[in-house]
Amino acid sequence: MGRKPSAASPRGFSASRFPADTFPDLQAGNLACVRPSEAGSAAPQQETRRANERLVRAVGHIVEAEKHVPFLCECMDPFCTEPVPMTLKEYEAVRAHPRRFALVPGHPTVAGEQIVSEDPRFQVMEKPE
Repeated sequence: MGRKPSAASPRGFSASRFPADTFPDLQAGNLACVRPSEAGSAAPQQETRRANERLVRAVGHIVEAEKHVPFLCECMDPFCTEPVPMTLKEYEAVRAHPRRFALVPGHPTVAGEQIVSEDPRFQVMEKPE
């Protein structure tokens, strides 16, 4: 039987398993760490990008290459916490292009953003220059 998600973690993820500075917003119980006023800016994507980069630093040395890591969706919805299952290599390929972000298929984009790659598990969106 699988573990049941805790009340503080709807998906069963426990930030306490990582160093205290890895997920400071999650440690503080703040799942929506971007203010609604920032929804029209790139701030939600940048905050999620930083969280995903902390995740890479926390688990990159212990995760097997072919295993999927539950990265956070980097869409423009500041309240989105859906996981994007990708291998570290797949995520690093997205990050190799600074204007590209990993999304759950079908999640929102804004004018000018283009989906440049699709996989059944994720889409790669590119921001305009």
